[in-house]
Amino acid sequence: MKRIVLKIVTVIFMLTLINGYVSLDALAKTKRGPLSFGRIIYIDQNMGFVVINLGKEDGVEEAFSFEVYREDIKIGEIKTVKVRNKFSGADIESTYENKTIKVGDIVKPSGKSADIIRTQKKELLREEIDGLFVQAQEYFEEKGYVQTEEKIREILKLDPENKRALKMLSRVKRAKIDELFIQAQEHIQNYEYEEAEDKVCEILNLDPENKKALKMLTKVGQGLRSKFIRLKPDPITVDIDASKDTILSSAIRVFRENGCLITSSDPVKYDLQAFKNIKLSLAKAIITEWSPYTRNKIYYTVEITAAPKSNCLIIRLRGVYDKEGQLYDHGIRKDSQTYKEACEMALTIKDLAERL
Repeated sequence: MKRIVLKIVTVIFMLTLINGYVSLDALAKTKRGPLSFGRIIYIDQNMGFVVINLGKEDGVEEAFSFEVYREDIKIGEIKTVKVRNKFSGADIESTYENKTIKVGDIVKPSGKSADIIRTQKKELLREEIDGLFVQAQEYFEEKGYVQTEEKIREILKLDPENKRALKMLSRVKRAKIDELFIQAQEHIQNYEYEEAEDKVCEILNLDPENKKALKMLTKVGQGLRSKFIRLKPDPITVDIDASKDTILSSAIRVFRENGCLITSSDPVKYDLQAFKNIKLSLAKAIITEWSPYTRNKIYYTVEITAAPKSNCLIIRLRGVYDKEGQLYDHGIRKDSQTYKEACEMALTIKDLAERL
């Protein structure tokens, strides 16, 4: 009788000691797997009891039975006698094959104890999931789709096959797409084609096969093209006090020095064509860049016309939309680097021709 009383007193003392000196982080690190699986964190072989890192918060009650394992081999059984919030004291009921229970051994609930814990866990899990669903629905109704997805992801971490969560995730996706379509349409109506293109691309990131989005992308492309055609600048014009032959020869030289390839030259008509491969920002410097068929080429067309007092050099810039061999005449914007480069070349041609 005295031994039993002594054991109870010792257990209470050890639980109190652990509660005061063992940090919660240390206890947490000893757990492995689900909460209902714990470990031995203290043992007194003389008194025949242990302390495990499972308690009331894990659904443990007094007189719960646990099996003790080491490397998946069952080595004994214990039964709780005192339960605190985060850990419990238990009697060693039995050991197998002359094994000795050690600190770090795994404990798993057995029999009815396991059933009770599983039931409690399911109820707690259900309550937590229901709470997350309430929050997700509130965010969804306020169109806070990012926050809604975060809550749904939390649910799926707890229950990866939760059909309700998967269905809600699909609803969020459809709602986001619908909102992006509205925004894209508003941009199109305001002739804001670059902004509309961004919205359509967001839709295609969510649903790459969306036929409505693909059709809208074509419409946006047409809008971009018409927009840039309206912004088509006048040709670059420079008066040069030199002969037409000198101007044409100087133009060929300057274009080549700037990395351009001369494709044709007509000394009789005093014109030439050259092109240069360049990389352009999407739909910023040249209308055709939005197309996957663009070859990243700019054509420079040079013409020399007679003027009453001097010769006039005219440089026209044309973008190439190369599909099935067709050449489309799209002007280059004045605020582009290409246009600035052509202006500098025109002045260089003027200086060179007048010095010859």
